[in-house]
Amino acid sequence: MHLEPAELAWAAGLFDGEGSTFACARADHPGYYRLDVVVPQHGDTEIPAVLRRFRAAMLGLGSIDGPDALGKYRWR
Repeated sequence: MHLEPAELAWAAGLFDGEGSTFACARADHPGYYRLDVVVPQHGDTEIPAVLRRFRAAMLGLGSIDGPDALGKYRWR
């Protein structure tokens, strides 16, 4: 895979506007936290193109799940 600077800059902007981060306590390791990084998007019956592009810009890291009951997909 090849890191494309323009796509990485685009992904940074998308994350800045749409993404979120939060720390979650880990029940299996008291005192430890996990950082969750999420970019949500609404879609129809398939993964939104913007999330596929974001994942490609991140060199394939993360996974996309959904849709949930509200039609929301999430890159994590």
